Amino acid sequence: MIPLLSIIIPVYNVELYLCECIDSILSSTFTNFELLLIDDGSTDSSGIICDDYVQKDSRVKVFHESNGGVSSARNVGIDHAQAEWITFVDADDMVAPTFFENLYKPVIEYSDIDFVQAGCTNYEDEKPTTIEQQYDFYVGSDKVKLFNQVRGLTFSKLFKVDILRGNSCLFDEKLHSAEDLQFTLEYILYVKKYAFIPETGYYYRRDNVSSITHTATNYPYKDCLYIFKRRFTAVKAFVNKYQLEQSDFSTRNEQLAFLLIFAICNGLYSNADSGYRLCHLRHDFTNEELNLSRYCEGKVNSVLFYVLRKKYYRLFDFLMRYYIKNRTK
Repeated sequence: MIPLLSIIIPVYNVELYLCECIDSILSSTFTNFELLLIDDGSTDSSGIICDDYVQKDSRVKVFHESNGGVSSARNVGIDHAQAEWITFVDADDMVAPTFFENLYKPVIEYSDIDFVQAGCTNYEDEKPTTIEQQYDFYVGSDKVKLFNQVRGLTFSKLFKVDILRGNSCLFDEKLHSAEDLQFTLEYILYVKKYAFIPETGYYYRRDNVSSITHTATNYPYKDCLYIFKRRFTAVKAFVNKYQLEQSDFSTRNEQLAFLLIFAICNGLYSNADSGYRLCHLRHDFTNEELNLSRYCEGKVNSVLFYVLRKKYYRLFDFLMRYYIKNRTK
């Protein structure tokens, strides 16, 4: 029998939490699912644990891959999914018994649903604590609401397999940050009708510092630039397709402004060579992209990026070096 839901878990060196995660899923009141465990080259006992669960429950399948990163693992899951709907779970998180039942309910109760978004609860010191995300109930096709309120974390969502495969929606394996939001923004470009629900029974572990969603990394400039360009393209595609006004997506512009500033301040200015910096300032950004800096917060940033928007590159370079030098004192 073809399952109604494919649950995809990327697994990498999570032996301390994996059993708790899988057990919570197998105990769900919603039972018509397949659980795809994508062992992403684990070097601890995670792969063995996955194999053990295959023997215990026929709904569990495991795929052992060489280490390609979380995006690669999720793409393997998408490729092997047999259900009409896909959702993702992080291997160190858990779900309440009724979580998947409530997440799937809009698909049963409303026709032509393309996407479902629920919330989540923080989990610390072995217990649920505060609500991290929660939504008022909504079913409809308001594109502005969808664009502004959808969150990046891939869990607590339902994605339709036909839309994913029909539009080649996959995780970008070159992205090493914010790949989940990029994936979601590209997916909702094809969503007509969707549901937000107040369910918060996904338990998002906050005390695992090695978690894929908690690891902070300093990225080279080329990676920062790539993240910004990919996000800019996704936002522009949605805005153009649905002819949104500037006032309709200020939240996304603020996020883009942050990525722009991060790429320049933390990426480009990690290089000590002035000629290198000036070359990239002149050639890497369009006027439209630089204008996003209007949405940055703080008087210092506002002055700096006003200078950049006016294309006073050498003055901007001088001010940036002065700002960075004094910021680190």
